[in-house]
Amino acid sequence: MVMRKVDLLAPRRVATRDYILSTMPILYLPLYDLDGSPFISSDGYGHSCTITGATWGATGRIFDGSDDQISIPDNAVLSSLGPMSISVWYRQDIQADEGIVSKDSGVSGGREWILYTNVATGRLGFNRYGSNSANSIVTIGTKDVSDTLFHHSLVTWTGVNNTGTATIQTDGVDEALSSDSKGGTGALPFDGAYAVEIGRMAASNTYCLDGEVGEVVIWNRLLSVTEARQIYQVTKWRYN
Repeated sequence: MVMRKVDLLAPRRVATRDYILSTMPILYLPLYDLDGSPFISSDGYGHSCTITGATWGATGRIFDGSDDQISIPDNAVLSSLGPMSISVWYRQDIQADEGIVSKDSGVSGGREWILYTNVATGRLGFNRYGSNSANSIVTIGTKDVSDTLFHHSLVTWTGVNNTGTATIQTDGVDEALSSDSKGGTGALPFDGAYAVEIGRMAASNTYCLDGEVGEVVIWNRLLSVTEARQIYQVTKWRYN
């Protein structure tokens, strides 16, 4: 009997899912498995996800850089008021200012955080804002991720509004930060009541991703270095 490749991979898919769920994420989106429109997140909260464009593919959702996005409405679970960690597999087809994952209305008082790529360097950045967006933490890595290949990045923030409180790990390696700055009084956590968006930031199609997102995981706690590396190890088989 001939066994299809998908059948051979099924145990690995289940093991990966079970491990991620064991870490108690508040949002888990294995986009390669979520081919409906709309769909429900795979975590224990069942967040409703609305798709604009973002066509499904075997390794994730593909974004056209024009207006594609996935939106998850704001709720108490996703409004992280303390430590947080974000894991994402993604690839970028052009070097540009593009949102990977964000909770950001683009207007002061509604900007919480953004995970994005920088047009000048192709590096990944993470910004965390206070209720006045002039108060912020800005963290930028050193690795150019705009090479059309899949990369895994895991960002953590301790919940403290000062420098030295956010980390970026890319492809299992802790990055030396090219920028780690504090604006104003820093990022005192607040609920900006805006949706989580994948493939866009600042609620603007100017900053839409041209590329693909494979999976997104968010925790309302600080993952350890060991946990962060384990997340990379158990998920990389799909993309490498």
